[in-house]
Amino acid sequence: MKKRLIDTHCDTLMFYSHDLDGFVGGPWKVTLDKMSTYDAYLGTFAMYYDLTQTQQQRLEQAQAYRKAVEHLFSTHPVHPVRTVQDLDFMEKEGGCGVLLSIENACVFEDDDKDLQKAWDMGVRMISLTHSKNSQYGCGNRVNVPGEGEDTGLTERGKAMIGKIEKMGMIYDVSHLSFKSFWDAVEVAQKPFIASHSNSHAVCGHGRNLTDEMFLEIVRRGGLAGICFAPPFIADTEVVTVPQVAEHIEHFCALGGEKCICMGGDLDGTGDMLIRGIEDCSKTWSVAEELLKRNYSEQTVEDIMWNNARNYLAKMLPEK
Repeated sequence: MKKRLIDTHCDTLMFYSHDLDGFVGGPWKVTLDKMSTYDAYLGTFAMYYDLTQTQQQRLEQAQAYRKAVEHLFSTHPVHPVRTVQDLDFMEKEGGCGVLLSIENACVFEDDDKDLQKAWDMGVRMISLTHSKNSQYGCGNRVNVPGEGEDTGLTERGKAMIGKIEKMGMIYDVSHLSFKSFWDAVEVAQKPFIASHSNSHAVCGHGRNLTDEMFLEIVRRGGLAGICFAPPFIADTEVVTVPQVAEHIEHFCALGGEKCICMGGDLDGTGDMLIRGIEDCSKTWSVAEELLKRNYSEQTVEDIMWNNARNYLAKMLPEK
């Protein structure tokens, strides 16, 4: 079995945008040297926007992201993955690749123009909220009792999903409130992704997917990325790789073995780390744990690479 990994969410680009020299040998959880421990590693690098900042600060961050992306692809042996052709190249040649995403489109002012700018930059995945509510709807904070009313998506948010799909981008439902998720189900026409969300049945955190939500993703042929944020895994002082596997086993028991991948959220969880997954080079410990549990090599390879590869192949433009 080849050592190949597709990860559908990390926050490394946030650090890169402030330190153009840190991608090789730096202290981040996802760096070129750590990615290069795989035969092939495709990471989804998110551009996160903070609702607590002013719009001017968010626009300045957007410029910093643009500069960082240009530096990343011009300076390092990293393949930009924007099309199925790019994906096929990575599958054949291996190496390191990056797919760009936006986490929280609160920075957008003119939806059509800003979406086009993001597409032209190479962004292929987007979410509309983070924990707090944006102009597009309720974020996941309201999933906690006492944190406000869950009013779901706004009319602008519902319309935005149609624009995202028409553009050809992948719609990411991680960080939505529960009602916002089901509002998205009503308007979305294409399979969507929960780029970094776990099982609510295994760990009842408001950032996780209920069985009904996961089954909707499965029904549509979507994808769910297993997140390595310890509070989303278990309510224990120390969280370990076997506890990560419990989420995968639950999703598999629901019939979702073809709709699971890795969505580590590395470089986005601060000092909160799973014991045994201290950086992206250690993500393979999930594969090793599944093999210990008598999962077949084919199923493990599906979860680590093929499921995400197949999803991206049907969602990205051909060329």
